[in-house]
Amino acid sequence: MPGDSNWLFQSALSCVRQRSRGGESPLSRRRFFCYGLLGIVSSLYGRLSTTFGEQPQSKLQIVEGQVVRLTDVLKAQDVQLDTDAAPWALALRTADGKLLPILKTLGSRALFQDARLLNRPVQLQAHVLPRSSFLVVHRFYTVKNSLPHEVYYWCETCAIRRDYPDKGVCECCGAPMELREVPLK
Repeated sequence: MPGDSNWLFQSALSCVRQRSRGGESPLSRRRFFCYGLLGIVSSLYGRLSTTFGEQPQSKLQIVEGQVVRLTDVLKAQDVQLDTDAAPWALALRTADGKLLPILKTLGSRALFQDARLLNRPVQLQAHVLPRSSFLVVHRFYTVKNSLPHEVYYWCETCAIRRDYPDKGVCECCGAPMELREVPLK
């Protein structure tokens, strides 16, 4: 089957056999070399992609700290981010001062959209991307009186609950969405 490395190998082998019987080869030497090289590369690529391409995800873990804007942290170190990058640069500052950059995903969207959640204790249910320090947040909780609180946005008029404020108003009635923090039981 064309595209399969085994097919390329069989084509190259057929070409060699025809030459050894004195027949005319359907492929020129250049094509023979290219197809052979392509077969070797494609078989190596298949082995390498299964070895290196399929990295297991790190385990989900609870990480505690404060979510901070990197612009504020870097400004203290005389580093200025581009203004268009500033809204998308958040990190978790752990108790030991380590900064773990947060990727904007569905699980972390509220952190990027609501400044009231910044610079206060949080618990992130997240995993760290392999070979990096980037956090992929699945869920987060604010911490009050040493207790984790579930965070959501509520429209009293429509009884609609959202995990992030989006535009800060209910998409149904246009009323403001209320930030709610409920202790976990």
